[in-house]
Amino acid sequence: MLTILEITKWTGVTPFELFLHITAFLISTVLLAGKWLKFNYITYWQIFTPLFIASALNIYFLFIIFVRSLIENKQFKNAFLGSVFNFIRVFMITIFLILICHKIDGDLEHREVAVHSSYGIIFMPIWIVLTAFGFQACRMF
Repeated sequence: MLTILEITKWTGVTPFELFLHITAFLISTVLLAGKWLKFNYITYWQIFTPLFIASALNIYFLFIIFVRSLIENKQFKNAFLGSVFNFIRVFMITIFLILICHKIDGDLEHREVAVHSSYGIIFMPIWIVLTAFGFQACRMF
């Protein structure tokens, strides 16, 4: 098992970000179970709302960290290079959430094909994030 320190060092994801996204994921899971069991009036966009909020809060805190490192170091290049991976990671996760929500909303709610893309294309942002994590982990050695 990896420790929190190893995860933070290898991926650049802080414990606060982990807590934020795990909490949002648990809330979305409860909403999804509620939709399947009893509450049919909940849409998939409402189920994914906690994940969107977590991504928005994550971008907000990453921007604060970027500005703070910019002010402290007085060098734009170092501050930009230090946080570009984190911004790309959160944007890719948000793009994936939008695509998957749009796809399953049409496929499962309206019984029509809303997006003609395959799930392989929809999961492409996740593959990009996993590749970036691999490069980030290899960069540590």
